[in-house]
Amino acid sequence: MDNSELPINKLMAEINTAADNNEPMSLTIEQVKLLAKHYGDLVAIPVYSMDNFPIKKSSKSQSADEE
Repeated sequence: MDNSELPINKLMAEINTAADNNEPMSLTIEQVKLLAKHYGDLVAIPVYSMDNFPIKKSSKSQSADEE
């Protein structure tokens, strides 16, 4: 069997196509269960560099200006 024929891969292809075309999409109960089975235990952990870290860095020149 070609991997693209697996139900989860077909669903992901549909989702990607809808996203590429900026189209809304409704999922059936079976599709939601399929996604939960394959991706329900995944946890997203953001990876930051010092350039995109969410806390604003303070510089010494800024603090000197404020005093």
